[in-house]
Amino acid sequence: MEKLIKDWLEKISLKYNIQSSMNFYFGDLSLREKAFADLGFKENLSFPNKEISISHSKEIFVLLKIQGFNGVGIDLEFKQRNYSKKLRNRIINLEEKEVVKDFDTLKIWTIKEALFKANPQNNNTIIKNYIIKNSELASFKSNNSEIIFEYLCLDLKDFYFSCAIKIYKM
Repeated sequence: MEKLIKDWLEKISLKYNIQSSMNFYFGDLSLREKAFADLGFKENLSFPNKEISISHSKEIFVLLKIQGFNGVGIDLEFKQRNYSKKLRNRIINLEEKEVVKDFDTLKIWTIKEALFKANPQNNNTIIKNYIIKNSELASFKSNNSEIIFEYLCLDLKDFYFSCAIKIYKM
């Protein structure tokens, strides 16, 4: 998984001519302390954070730190998670309905959660307003501006893992 993320980040960095670096931690919840110590973090990180994103599901912990971009977000969800059947309608925007019609609801959720976390100005925003444009691009529209994101969603055996990077604001 780390290699897939690293390759994706390298592709995005080249595409936008941005120098970037990455730290990635994936494992059980006990890894949290090691990741924080390695990166020199205190217990109380403030979020949203433009360089660091954390996710956990069941006993799995993930931390991704990317320097060079204006926002990073990740989310991890086990496929066996129970959720309300109404969730799909609460998170899908009409503008993206055709793009995501064949996506599993939890896959959409992980992408949108990663997009939300990748937006350092995510206060008072809702997941439904993050729009999946295609298999790589997404956006968030508010007032007279639009934020563009690149994202990666990995459909692994037991879970979905999504990562998003804020590219620019129009």
